[in-house]
Amino acid sequence: TKLDLHSNRIGQLPESIGDLVYLVNLNLSGNQLSSLPPAFSRLIHLEELDLSSNSLSTLPESIGSLVSLKKLDVETNNIEEIPHNISGCSSLKELRADYNRLKALPEAVGKLSTLEILTVRYNNIRQLPTTMSSMANLKELDVSFNELESVPESLCHAKTLVKL
Repeated sequence: TKLDLHSNRIGQLPESIGDLVYLVNLNLSGNQLSSLPPAFSRLIHLEELDLSSNSLSTLPESIGSLVSLKKLDVETNNIEEIPHNISGCSSLKELRADYNRLKALPEAVGKLSTLEILTVRYNNIRQLPTTMSSMANLKELDVSFNELESVPESLCHAKTLVKL
């Protein structure tokens, strides 16, 4: 099931969004969302979630409950940190968080063993977590236009990385 509500003026989602338990694809890009309701945690079949171009400053802790999530796009928001329980998204293959206010990535990112694409361009990231070497399937990592002071040596051991 797919629900496309992109490019509207939605500022808030009702708690009843959690009743759409069989939802697979949800596009909320280009709205005015500043937060997500706790009921989001009930969308356990969700595979693709597009929250790009909103006004989010945080992602809810409940994001870690989305065990079927394969693609998460939170580009162009005001997000300052990615919650540690992002590691609960055990099926995640693609995470796009460009154009935010991230200062760091949580160590938990290294537990995303299925992640293939990670883009965090245009943020304020100073260092990458050392756990990134555990990301066995990471093929593309884009950290351009940040404030990196060094690259962790462990990143050099990422055997599947083809684009850095």
